Amino acid sequence: LRSNTMFPHPVGCFYRYQAPASKHLKYKIGVLAHRGESVAYFQFNKTFSDYLTYTAGQRFDPPLEFEMVPLDYVKMFSDTEDAVVDFLFVNPSAFSCLESEYGLRSLVSMINRRVVNGRVYDLEKFGGVIMTKANREDIQTMQDLKGKIIAASSISGLGSGQMQFRRMIEAGMDFMNDPKQLVFTSNQNSK
Repeated sequence: LRSNTMFPHPVGCFYRYQAPASKHLKYKIGVLAHRGESVAYFQFNKTFSDYLTYTAGQRFDPPLEFEMVPLDYVKMFSDTEDAVVDFLFVNPSAFSCLESEYGLRSLVSMINRRVVNGRVYDLEKFGGVIMTKANREDIQTMQDLKGKIIAASSISGLGSGQMQFRRMIEAGMDFMNDPKQLVFTSNQNSK
């Protein structure tokens, strides 16, 4: 079965959680750290802590400070509910859940850029893959997945579950009932 799944979504999104009103001098930005805390700090701390503090923060009197807070999928929900974070930087799939649950509103979206062999690519879509072992000649179409054990990273993962489930639905299948078993391998954290 060879099926790439691509949907037009920004690769990252920045959202403001409407926490109870208060006079903050320090705002916490929760970042979905699906590749682990150290990777999140490496990728985003200079932007969300240093850059915002020294640019946007200096426009206020007294100056504002920004702090990046890495969040796994569980803390993303609990820290939003408990108003631990003031802003969130998450993917569109996570945002749709948080928007529905807590009434988040989008401020801005981001498109990632990659350079491959000197060529610049704007990553404007999420991708996902459905694959089988090479020796599984009996699985060539979506319908062939019926009665099989299927694994996905997470039910909340856009590129590691939801896109594939959508393809199954488009093929007239029920991703929860048609497989023999649906196994979730992780919550997408790489710890």
